[in-house]
Amino acid sequence: MHTFEGKSCRIHHNSDMSGEIHICDKNSDKELVVEGQDILDFAADYIKTERIGMLEQMSSDSILHLK
Repeated sequence: MHTFEGKSCRIHHNSDMSGEIHICDKNSDKELVVEGQDILDFAADYIKTERIGMLEQMSSDSILHLK
């Protein structure tokens, strides 16, 4: 398992994000266990939304790389 040290939590995960992810609060002994696929789906949905917003704000010339 790998460990990511965030500001408020410590995350233990497999390198390919498969299986369970353990999210541990640094200020208490509380731990949350979630499926890695849920985290990947959450991140992908956020990125998709951001990219759609960016495309919606672009001009036709920018989208077509004319300027």
